[in-house]
Amino acid sequence: MIPIESHVSRDYRAATPASQKSTGDDIIVGIGGNPTVFTTLDMPITPDYQKINDTYGKLITTAESKDINDINARNTYRDDFWMPATDGFANNVDTTAKGVKATVELAGFQSTSDERVSRVKPEKMLIDATGGASGSGLVNVACKSKLDADACLFMTISAGNGKMTQKGNQLTFTFTDKDGNIIGQLDQILSTTKSGEMYLERGLETDIQSIAVNAAGCSPISNKANVIVP
Repeated sequence: MIPIESHVSRDYRAATPASQKSTGDDIIVGIGGNPTVFTTLDMPITPDYQKINDTYGKLITTAESKDINDINARNTYRDDFWMPATDGFANNVDTTAKGVKATVELAGFQSTSDERVSRVKPEKMLIDATGGASGSGLVNVACKSKLDADACLFMTISAGNGKMTQKGNQLTFTFTDKDGNIIGQLDQILSTTKSGEMYLERGLETDIQSIAVNAAGCSPISNKANVIVP
């Protein structure tokens, strides 16, 4: 193994809103519980960041209604307040940690790897999926547990004869019957973080599964996360 410096992982930026709120909770406990270690901060943990994180949490709960205005309000607050505050703490922790993984994790953040080669394959993922706003066709998928992985492949399988199309990092295999009617599809996205967004056939009930990858190999296939595409 070749040791390398660890830094705050910015995977939280692409995580689901619920996972981001959870990261905020961890930061409050980690940084807030170690004031003699983390002495230089962009803002006080309490009450300033606590209030931002709590407000974001309330907006996340409200947005579970799938109302587009509620979702937009949640996302706007995240982009304008929660994300800049969290990024500021990430920079503060990197300055304090000076590449030491244990210090990064003490702050409540996940750290980047401190070795160039992973020693073991990732464990089986536990994933979750939620539909976006009605009519959007958007589904958010994310790993619910901490995972030693460099990338995650998320797959949806509905039933069915086919062509393959590509949109960014998403591959879609569409299956048709002898008359050309679509009878099912398989979608895959390759994500370098532990979450992602997929655009699927609206109104379709589907199962989503995932595997994780690092230098040592692939994890077992995850549980099934069932979702109806809005």
